[in-house]
Amino acid sequence: MKKKLLALILSLALVVTISPVGSKSVKADETKTYTMGQTATGTITKTTMYYLTTYSTDTYTFNVSKDMDVAVVFTAKTDSLRWTLSSSGSGTYVYDYNTVPAGMVNTYKRFLPAGSYTFKVSSGGSQYSFVIKNTNAYQLKFAKASEAISGAVKKNVGFTYNCSYDYAKKYFSMKNSNSKVADCSYSLNTDGTGTITLDPKKVGKTVVKISLVGGNTASYTGTVKSMCLFVAKGKSVKAPKPSGVKKVKWSSKKKKVASVNKKGKIKGRKDGRGKVIAKAGKTKYTYTIVVTDFIKLGKKVYKEIEENVRNPENFKIYNVYSGFDKNIIKGVSIPVVFVDFGYPNSNGAMERGKWIAFYDDVHELKYFSVSSYADLMKRKTIKASKIKK
Repeated sequence: MKKKLLALILSLALVVTISPVGSKSVKADETKTYTMGQTATGTITKTTMYYLTTYSTDTYTFNVSKDMDVAVVFTAKTDSLRWTLSSSGSGTYVYDYNTVPAGMVNTYKRFLPAGSYTFKVSSGGSQYSFVIKNTNAYQLKFAKASEAISGAVKKNVGFTYNCSYDYAKKYFSMKNSNSKVADCSYSLNTDGTGTITLDPKKVGKTVVKISLVGGNTASYTGTVKSMCLFVAKGKSVKAPKPSGVKKVKWSSKKKKVASVNKKGKIKGRKDGRGKVIAKAGKTKYTYTIVVTDFIKLGKKVYKEIEENVRNPENFKIYNVYSGFDKNIIKGVSIPVVFVDFGYPNSNGAMERGKWIAFYDDVHELKYFSVSSYADLMKRKTIKASKIKK
């Protein structure tokens, strides 16, 4: 009887010794399951023994079913606290931390890929509350809903988005309704802004739509009502018909510079700048026509070179060519004059120069230096005597 009583006392003593230690350990390291969108509350305890101060840690785990932007709203009540957010097997490494001062509310936004996450609260002794919520009311907005666009000049159109850059980069899309009118591309900035760039190819209308998964679709209508065509004197070029238009009435405002027939065929008649109108119903499309007389252009560039070289009295012409170049404006054939010349440098030795000269869209002389004339199409020789004074 005495032996049974002694065994019972020892057993109870063992339970009393082990149980409190085990309970305290579980409470300090307790992992809780968190539900997105719900407010969680707790207290971080502070323990001081001699000069050593320790704090408890609360750990929460939760799952994100799909990629999303979230807002972490955290309140530290009586002391500053630190929270950390990390991924746990989601495939994409995520680690963030924030220290929230006592009595303050901290809001932090982040993109979270689908996966499992761990949220920990530590440091300081204080009550706290937090909520992690989906902020998926994504909005896109263009600065302008529609505009008229000038042909041959790229147009940048701004827009804004209110999601994270990471989400936008992954879930942003764009559609261009009429690639015949303009090529279209986009870029995203990290500050919630972006740009649509339209590169006009012909007159007409295109609608660009941008959208976000889980958000709205925004539309921009760009109407190319004018463009520039380049033609050599005595040559013809077919004006591209406005996109989406069946019947067009053609007319010229400067017939002495450029004429047009009822099929839209334009002929360059005199060096200068004219306009051709394509009327489709109530809509008018304007074509600026730049006509190049190769001899007149050659004379202008000869004078320009002569005024810019050292010792112009020794300036020498080797070769002069007329032709067309598609590198000045992408895909547009520009009438040009190529001048290959020599001039004495400061030491008296002859140096070689090669210039490409052309008219821009307002018929002003432009030129630049090149190394060769390999890109010159339909090249023809012009006698140097024809472009000299």
